[in-house]
Amino acid sequence: MKVGVIGSGYVGLTSAACLAHMGHDVVAADLDPDRVARLNKGDVPILEEGLPRLVAEGLASRRLRFVVGAPNAARDAELVLICVATPQGDDGSADMSFVAAAAREIAPVLRPGTVVINKSTMPVGSTRFVHRVLHEAAGGQLDRVTVASNPEFLREGQAVRDFLNPDRIVVGCDDPEGAVKVSDLYRSMRAPVIVTDPASAEMIKYASNAFLATKISFINAIANLCEAVDADVREVALGMGYDPRIGFQFLHPGPGYGGSCFPKDTAALLHTAQRHGYDFALLEGVIAVNERQYDLTVDKLRSAVGGEFAGAVVGAWGLTF
Repeated sequence: MKVGVIGSGYVGLTSAACLAHMGHDVVAADLDPDRVARLNKGDVPILEEGLPRLVAEGLASRRLRFVVGAPNAARDAELVLICVATPQGDDGSADMSFVAAAAREIAPVLRPGTVVINKSTMPVGSTRFVHRVLHEAAGGQLDRVTVASNPEFLREGQAVRDFLNPDRIVVGCDDPEGAVKVSDLYRSMRAPVIVTDPASAEMIKYASNAFLATKISFINAIANLCEAVDADVREVALGMGYDPRIGFQFLHPGPGYGGSCFPKDTAALLHTAQRHGYDFALLEGVIAVNERQYDLTVDKLRSAVGGEFAGAVVGAWGLTF
């Protein structure tokens, strides 16, 4: 299939390289001419295992190329993936300005029957939002263009592996024909395909990240209680993990969750709940525990160096998050 990818950042570049590896013809766009020139030479600016090899493979086979400007990637595409940033706004909501800008750019060049796919993490209602922006930017002449949600579930450091070996593929689309097109994109993969409505697909991504964040905050709260009662949280987590209903993953106490997804996505989900009048006290507690964990970590460090940081030499091992 002919695929256009808007945005050559972490999600966009990984998606483009993996889709080309799967046999699709992929054109990926970016705003930065220097970045595009580097990528077309196989110079990958992201540290991700296996990604440079897939980019080189795609370029050599001519199934992958990089261009400047979203319209140049979308013009001949059957499916267009929007993979631009949705940073956290001041009020906790997801900033959709980059998504809107991308939609406005590609609207005039989309062919009839094209499916536009929201690949970036976007709040509930984003498919309707993108369709409205496309329609307005096309002057009301948008011909049979469908917008679908197809959230990504990529972990930093394992993104290529996660893309090519997914636990599930989620497709949210109100149009059956569009849903089939998105599903066909992943036909070669052996993974469950969940086809649902757009709102449910969008919620699946946020709910998944919120639940994992909940496990992290829970085990950190248990760790703090273990210290108070002189129990070993590692043994507690081990005993919990053998229960198949709980599992071992994300039961590792530490300084709290961070990175590019969990803080932003939990805040966005909480903002969505507040906007719709739901008191999501559980998620508020997850976030509050995580924020307190930062302070507790600093307190532990301060105690370890004798009470004052002034003059202390502190080594940090592992700076991913």
